[in-house]
Amino acid sequence: MRTIVVCTSLAGILLLYGYSLTLEPKFISTAEVADHVGQMVRLEGYVVDLSMTPGGDSAFMTLRDDHGTVSVFVKGDIRNVAMDSGTDGKDTQLGAEGVTDGEGEGDTDEQGDGTTDREGEADPGVPVSDPQTRYGKREKRGAVMVGDLIVITGQVYESELGYGISVSGPQFIRILVPWSGKIITLQALTSNPARFEGMNVNLSCRIISPITDSEGHGYGVVSDHEEGNHSLPVYVYGIPVHRGYRGMEGHVNARFEYRRTNFRYVLIIDGPEHHIWASVEAGDGR
Repeated sequence: MRTIVVCTSLAGILLLYGYSLTLEPKFISTAEVADHVGQMVRLEGYVVDLSMTPGGDSAFMTLRDDHGTVSVFVKGDIRNVAMDSGTDGKDTQLGAEGVTDGEGEGDTDEQGDGTTDREGEADPGVPVSDPQTRYGKREKRGAVMVGDLIVITGQVYESELGYGISVSGPQFIRILVPWSGKIITLQALTSNPARFEGMNVNLSCRIISPITDSEGHGYGVVSDHEEGNHSLPVYVYGIPVHRGYRGMEGHVNARFEYRRTNFRYVLIIDGPEHHIWASVEAGDGR
């Protein structure tokens, strides 16, 4: 009798587990979107384009992963969504040399395949109540920005413009890695520029020649810290840069773009989220 009860209980548990799997949205890549029209899915990618309606009650974005891009429509304000703290996504390329944790804690490759371990974290695709669900602590929140690595849960749709994903609210979005939370070197940036094109980047570099006028418009150049084998021009619009930064180690928060007028990649500083500052003096420092 006891054996029958135990077996029945185990069968019930297995049945419930199997049913829960059918309810969990499948994690897919952009290459698989067309195969899941009408279905709820989860997708992880970098925000490479973003626009909001005037009132901020909805947003359109483009996400990119290793397989391509997909259009995403979000109902609701994306300026206050849940975000992970000090964790990485399952992306393999950002775990490569030249990209480090912005908080000073280097990424670890415990899997041996370039990915980082998220053991013990809440499911990033599940809606998070505000503001105290994760581990009983206050949820860290922020605005979705171009360059962020995020995960979304939404329904795949097909329109005249192609396939996309509709997200019914900001609670179905989680910022895995904010763009400002990852420090990248010039070598990593220039070795795979297409991956970062159009994205905000937090660049660690040597400031060679930042020059701006009194209104904050100007042009400069940044290079590697030591080797000097890689350099990029920096265009500044409306943000004054201290002339004393010349020859100093520092950071540049800017948008990485390809300019077809002169056929090269450049850094653009033109928004409130963009900055350039020096940290440690190098060379003559002037």
